[in-house]
Amino acid sequence: MKIKQEQCQTFYFKLHNINNDVTHLKREIQQLSGYKPVYQILNIIQLSSLVSCFKISSCLGQLQDEIHEIKTRCSHNMIQLDFLKSNIVRTHTIELNNLQVERDSLITQTELIKYNLFEQIQQYDNIVESYRASLSSFRLTLIELEQQLKEQTDNELLRLQISNLC
Repeated sequence: MKIKQEQCQTFYFKLHNINNDVTHLKREIQQLSGYKPVYQILNIIQLSSLVSCFKISSCLGQLQDEIHEIKTRCSHNMIQLDFLKSNIVRTHTIELNNLQVERDSLITQTELIKYNLFEQIQQYDNIVESYRASLSSFRLTLIELEQQLKEQTDNELLRLQISNLC
């Protein structure tokens, strides 16, 4: 873009110089018009016009060549950019697919862990419930044994008292 601006500035500078030359020649023609025949004045005007046209067409040709070169480079750069863009899109697509597979795998693993934890909690609850039932049964057995021991102790005491009395 900077090169194009510089080229345009150069072109306009040359064009300005050509205009100055034409203006200078016109002044000379006006000064000489009283001294030279009309055909000489016309020749000078035609000559200055030809020089101006040649300079302008030369500048235009250079600018057209430079514009063509810039367009060619831009076209080449656009092709490279499209290639890079397609590579980036392909790479991102592959990475995205890999991330989705990894995410799905993590979700599956999490679900398995949740299921296993649920099963372990159920087993733990069953074990705790079994221990509670066993403990309750053990307490009842202890209470019965305590009652039996108390009865036996009471019976023994009674027998001992009876035997002591006799």
